[in-house]
Amino acid sequence: MRIVKNISCWVRHSKINEDGILLCTETLACEGERFPGLYSCAQHALDKRSRCLRSRPSKSERWQARLENRNRLNFSKKGSHIKDSKDMAEYLQKSTTKLPPKWFSTRAALSGCETTQPVYFVDCESDGCGNLLEIAVISSTGRVIIDTTINNKVSVKELIKSNNPRFHNYIYSIYDPGLDHLDDITCGLTLDEVEQILVEGGITDRSIMIEWSVNNFDFHTIWKAFERNRHNGGSFLPNKELWLKGITDLWSKIIPGSPSYALDLLHAMVFPESGELPHHRALLDTKKLKNMVEKAMEVCL
Repeated sequence: MRIVKNISCWVRHSKINEDGILLCTETLACEGERFPGLYSCAQHALDKRSRCLRSRPSKSERWQARLENRNRLNFSKKGSHIKDSKDMAEYLQKSTTKLPPKWFSTRAALSGCETTQPVYFVDCESDGCGNLLEIAVISSTGRVIIDTTINNKVSVKELIKSNNPRFHNYIYSIYDPGLDHLDDITCGLTLDEVEQILVEGGITDRSIMIEWSVNNFDFHTIWKAFERNRHNGGSFLPNKELWLKGITDLWSKIIPGSPSYALDLLHAMVFPESGELPHHRALLDTKKLKNMVEKAMEVCL
């Protein structure tokens, strides 16, 4: 039986037409060209992605799953009992966490006071090769400085082909080219245009940049993208010391026992009225980041 199953699998994975082009293996009847890095054609890949999105657990269900699978070392930490948004609200109301000094300028900026260092919130999306795909920056007053996909000067198909298969649907969802435009150049602004907008928006090497990460992912991704673009890289951007991290610098101190610090899950717990907002889109994630930091400023002493 196992041999028959293996032979059937080999036959399907070896579908090829008279021109030597590998064909989709999703169904025996499909004659579509296999998408780079996949066994299926582009249409079947998109259908599979839609089914996965529809069957994905809700954020509250994912929070419960993280709660059940958390490390036993977290049981004794503050906030480890939080099971839903009601528990979260009660916990934050009683919080006695002191605001770290490095966040004083951020609190002042968010409260409308004049500061010598302007504060900005940033989020970016990148692929498995470190290419910058999308970037969004919002000021402390809520003004959107930039929100754009990045023109990587290659086609969507080439960008997908150069990446690990697990990034294929992700890249497609960022650029959303449609099946008839996979050979088009990635839409959006070039890095030179992005730099011009950021500088005109008031960002200098003395600005405070806030991201949601553990290891300065956004800083490294953005800096390296500009470094590949030209020799002096992101010299107009502030140094790493001025990039504050929403997780390790703030929320991990407010809720040390949290089962998850994923932005979409934590935001849904703190702001249950926000509903099932999408994730991994730069502008939406930047707005969530700003909400979380503003909430932290209210909670901290």
